[in-house]
Amino acid sequence: MGYPLPVIVQGDSRRLREHVARADCVISSPPYSALGVKIKGHGIKGAGVSSGRNYGKAEYGATPGQLGTTSGDTFWTAARDIVAECYAILRPGGVCVWVTKAFVRKGKIVDFPGDWRRLCEHAGFVMEREAHAMLVKEQRGGHLFEPEYRKVTKRVSFFRRLAEAKGSPAIDYEVVQFMRRPEALSN
Repeated sequence: MGYPLPVIVQGDSRRLREHVARADCVISSPPYSALGVKIKGHGIKGAGVSSGRNYGKAEYGATPGQLGTTSGDTFWTAARDIVAECYAILRPGGVCVWVTKAFVRKGKIVDFPGDWRRLCEHAGFVMEREAHAMLVKEQRGGHLFEPEYRKVTKRVSFFRRLAEAKGSPAIDYEVVQFMRRPEALSN
């Protein structure tokens, strides 16, 4: 009775098939440090395979072959390999969920979610849905005996706040991409 515990695999995503033969769903977030995004003290612990338990002591960015330490062609080549591995382990009709976010380089917003989507579609995935996970919450209030007010709470990193205070464009949401591996190849 009930559902089986999800299996969490953390490690080199370029070799998923070494750990997982088949999956119904893959949920991941691409590494960003190679793209000029600082991820200090990210705090993700536990390299290895887990079913609700924490194994290992490796931290994000400290594991061998960490994609987040590469850039340019090396990054996109490795990203292509990761997407291909996810596609390979997904059963036909399976879903891959990517949590992506734009970033700022030289004062301009880079559409990383759009680039990631094109990479995934090139690998064979079909975009099913895209959702924006807001990093900004706005509350408005007031009534007859209280003046109207507006309160904005940003859920962004300290470094993002500093950059925006210095004039960097705001990034107010993450893009959650829901992609499906087609049931069968279309002719």
